[in-house]
Amino acid sequence: MIREIDMRKFSVYTVLLGFLFTLTGFTSEQMKWKPEDTWRKNKKSKTSNYIKHAEFHEKYEEYKTAIKFYKKIEKNSVNLNNKAKAVVAHGRCYEKMQKHWNAYIQYKRAVDEYANYIPFIEILDKEFSIANEFSKGKKDKFLFFSFSTNGKAIEIYEHIAQAGPYAAITPEALYRSGLLSLKIKDYDQAAANFTEIISRYPRSKFVADARIDFADALLRNAAEADGDGSLVRQAHKQLIIFFNRHKNHPRNDEAQKLLSSALADKAKNLLYLGQFYINQSHKRIPASKRYLGQVVADYQDTESARLAEKLLTIIETE
Repeated sequence: MIREIDMRKFSVYTVLLGFLFTLTGFTSEQMKWKPEDTWRKNKKSKTSNYIKHAEFHEKYEEYKTAIKFYKKIEKNSVNLNNKAKAVVAHGRCYEKMQKHWNAYIQYKRAVDEYANYIPFIEILDKEFSIANEFSKGKKDKFLFFSFSTNGKAIEIYEHIAQAGPYAAITPEALYRSGLLSLKIKDYDQAAANFTEIISRYPRSKFVADARIDFADALLRNAAEADGDGSLVRQAHKQLIIFFNRHKNHPRNDEAQKLLSSALADKAKNLLYLGQFYINQSHKRIPASKRYLGQVVADYQDTESARLAEKLLTIIETE
């Protein structure tokens, strides 16, 4: 069964932050280091030297050494702006080293811990690019252990959606995450993602595709367990809405096949009920005839309809 969707909660504070982050105009390259003066006038702290060393080593592509100094900057700086800039630079060095997962970890830290001091949308875009690479199956350079690139991509897409619900890339991040969840047969998560796009971003260009893929996830899940037929009914509803709103969509043929599958599954469910009430232990012939008659009337081109018609003939002759 599809679990109840845990919709992300939005506070007024989150709304305002999302709006402000969207308006952030500077880039990570334009972030300026702030003075690191100590309590003694004109006495520079060690952090000022760390900054010079970090930038020098990054400039000459000595990224491992640069990272060591960026770590020292974050640890020793008394300025949140400098801490934030160091974390972003830390991630940038990893990215240049083609260590994309390590880069993501630093970008995630920047977003989660220093949101007010970074070019928020740009950093989310960096995460998005990394997730896209993982979704293609790309492995990190010099990585001596394996992990599911699909799983890592999903994790990053979900972080983008959680951290930046109003970012322009969020609907696509959710959609890509849903497709990957569908690919690895996590139908519950896929359905949750597609539902969120439909309900939260109704004007997104991904809504039409999300309806088709939502129906696909529901039908695949129903094939494993759908005792009361509710998943098939949901899939049928989404496909009818799709055809009503997107008459010339490129995926119409695919949607039509899914609709035929949904109708066949609904017919099977009704046929099962008709057969159930023929059994001696649960015998209720009027109920059986009602269900079988509905199969014959509403699902004429299915195998279930042909079987239902035979059963009705047998019932009538007894």
